Amino acid sequence: MIANDLNAYTIDSLLDRHAAQHPQQIAFDDGLHAIDYAEFNRLVGSLATGLNQAGVVAGDALALVLPDRLEFVVAFYAAARIGALTLPLDPTLNHIELQWYLADVAPKVVITDAHALGACRQAITQTNPQPRIIVCDVPGPDGLNALFCEPPLPPTRPVLERPLVCFHTSGSTGRPKRVVLSHGNLAAEVSQFVTAATLDATDTILCLAPLNHSYALENAMLAALGTGCTLGILPPDATPLIARLIDVVS
Repeated sequence: MIANDLNAYTIDSLLDRHAAQHPQQIAFDDGLHAIDYAEFNRLVGSLATGLNQAGVVAGDALALVLPDRLEFVVAFYAAARIGALTLPLDPTLNHIELQWYLADVAPKVVITDAHALGACRQAITQTNPQPRIIVCDVPGPDGLNALFCEPPLPPTRPVLERPLVCFHTSGSTGRPKRVVLSHGNLAAEVSQFVTAATLDATDTILCLAPLNHSYALENAMLAALGTGCTLGILPPDATPLIARLIDVVS
C-alpha cells in the first residue's frame, strides 16, 4: 500500500482491501489473540451487522469505555463500517465525568466492560435519552458477543466527509470542547505518519499508549491497520512488563 493511496479510502474499506490482498497476515496481536486480516474483517462485519440490527445507523454515535483490548478495535471499525461516530473514553473516568461526555455527544450505545460498568450505569441515569449499555465478557442479550451476527456487513461506498471519531480538548481553559474528525481527516493524518515512519505491511506497531487517546488511536491503531501491518498491544496483565520497560528506558 502506497501511503498516498490511503487518502482514497475510508478506514473500514482499507481494512476490507487488506483482508482481500493478504488474508493470512496478522492484523492484531495482544499476546492472547493473534488474528489475521480475514478473521478480523469478518469480526468487524459481524459486529457491524449486530449493531445495525440493534438500531445503530449512519450518523449515530457509539461510546467505547474500554481499556486497550480486541473488542475496542473491532467495535471502532464496526462503527466506522456502519457510518457511526465513535466516542472513545478513558475507562478510569468516574461517573460524573462520564456523564458529562455522554450528555455532550449523546451516543445510542455504550460498550464497556465489568470494571467500568458501575460508573457507566450511574452516568446514564442523568442522560436523556439513555443509551443502551453493552458489556464485554458477559452472557445474554446485553453481552457484546450476542451482537456478532451473520452475514457480515460489507463496506459501503466511501464517504470521506463522514464523521468518524469524536475527541475532546483537555478543558484546561474551560469546558472540554468537541473535536470531530472525518474519515478524510484521519486518512490524511495516517498517510503522513506512514510516510514519515516508512511503514509497510511487513511491520508491526506495538502500542503502549491508551487507544482512547488520539495519538495512539491514529498513529498506532489506524496506521497499522490502514497499512496492512500488525497492531500489537500489551495484554491486561502486562503491568510488570511496563514497569521493567520504564526501568530500562530510565
